[in-house]
Amino acid sequence: MRVLGIDAVKRSVRLIPESGVDLVNIYRSVSPGDLVFSETTRELKRERATGEVDSRRVSIRIGIEVEKKSADPATKRISFLGRIVSAEGYEDLLKKHHTVHIERGREVEIVSREGFARFEAIARRSRSTPVKRMLVLSADDERAALVLISDEGTRLLRYVESSSGVKFGPYREAASPVEALREALEDVGEAVERYRVDELVVVAPSALLDAVGSEVRRA
Repeated sequence: MRVLGIDAVKRSVRLIPESGVDLVNIYRSVSPGDLVFSETTRELKRERATGEVDSRRVSIRIGIEVEKKSADPATKRISFLGRIVSAEGYEDLLKKHHTVHIERGREVEIVSREGFARFEAIARRSRSTPVKRMLVLSADDERAALVLISDEGTRLLRYVESSSGVKFGPYREAASPVEALREALEDVGEAVERYRVDELVVVAPSALLDAVGSEVRRA
């Protein structure tokens, strides 16, 4: 994680995630109500006097107040959805909903009144702590994945599509989201031992976690 700045007065940190571990740490630390600022693109439409509509995609630095968050099952990017609170040069976008995607190598600024101490600790620790091996069990309504993240990169260990994400023929049934998560969970014990994992992180909707909570805790 590259730390570009820490501002205790504004309660903000400016970071560039450089690994999947960095993305997971940011995802886990951002809470509803936090502000996330990043360069993004948005389609703008303008109607001419003739009635024709022009459409173009522009790059904007946007800030949103986070309402929801999600993570790509392979932890290649994380996403935050919320209402726009800042859009330099495009004030007509204020209060509209927008999703900010954060990937490795993309700068992000986070302002957190309640959680600033947590972000400050992450930023300071990342300056001196080597990247550790992290095992991420990630799931949503369409798929489940088991991913190993380390300083060597990201490795997909298990990927299971569920019934919401794929359609099979009449003679084959897809796994339900809960079943897909359980299938990915089967490989956790072996992966922890084989790769000497430092930490296991689970990224999934609360409904899925409630369904397999005891199994995750045993893993």
